[in-house]
Amino acid sequence: MKVRIKFTKLGSLRYIGHLDFMRAIQKIIRRSDVQAAFTKGYSPHLILSFAAPLGVGLEGTGEYFDLEVAYRDPFPLDKQDFQRLETIGLQNDELPDPPHMEEICGMLNREAPEGVLFTACRRVSENKSKAMALVAKADYTVFIEDGFLPETDFAPVLHDFMEKESIVVHKVSKKTESDVDIRPMIYELSADPADLTFTACVLRAQTEKEKQVAEEAAGRIRQAGYKRSVFMSLMTGSAANLKPETVFQAVCMQNGVEYDPFAIRIVRHELYAEDGRTLEMLGSRF
Repeated sequence: MKVRIKFTKLGSLRYIGHLDFMRAIQKIIRRSDVQAAFTKGYSPHLILSFAAPLGVGLEGTGEYFDLEVAYRDPFPLDKQDFQRLETIGLQNDELPDPPHMEEICGMLNREAPEGVLFTACRRVSENKSKAMALVAKADYTVFIEDGFLPETDFAPVLHDFMEKESIVVHKVSKKTESDVDIRPMIYELSADPADLTFTACVLRAQTEKEKQVAEEAAGRIRQAGYKRSVFMSLMTGSAANLKPETVFQAVCMQNGVEYDPFAIRIVRHELYAEDGRTLEMLGSRF
């Protein structure tokens, strides 16, 4: 059975690169009581795929990975499902019944370090696309350090920014550099009031647990001196990927302000598929 697990990456873990963090997740799974499935061969490994790796320096309250577990799938399977299970040496009828999805999260949380919290688990079809291929949009909150742009009222600035038909930035990668119009990649851009306890993403949280996690993350960052924030909903994924840092830099440039990458803290709150549903909503409860 393939499950999609939602988790957080918070605090000092933002300094851990994706590959090292992926190894840490693998160790958590191995140490837990979750019956994970492994590949066949001389070097068996977990069948695990992440949705959209976080960049170094970013925190996340709504991250995902897909994991193959060695439990009987309680949902009806078709021929392709059985064939996929056979390729990894599993027979559905011979596997133990799955524990409740909340129990799977509990098993993982008992082995998780500070900053990692597994908040949801859903069953996904064996033959559906991997989580990484489904991602089309992401929500972010950009927290701004107190003292950076102290006199700026972000609401009208962001409104004028979004009114532009074209916003061209110069993007440089390891192999190429080009001018890109990022305006079609920005779905929403708004300023949170300075005295707002919850960020826009906290208010959009799916469950009370997710709301609490997002609230605690926002409160901790605000206490560190990042008291104002901007909400962003951006195109994300394999087709096109827009970083919140790029958007904030463009906002600064278009207002004649020198961009300071150390004056912001970024939290990614949720990942969405093309149809607007979260990756969690694409799965089934069991």
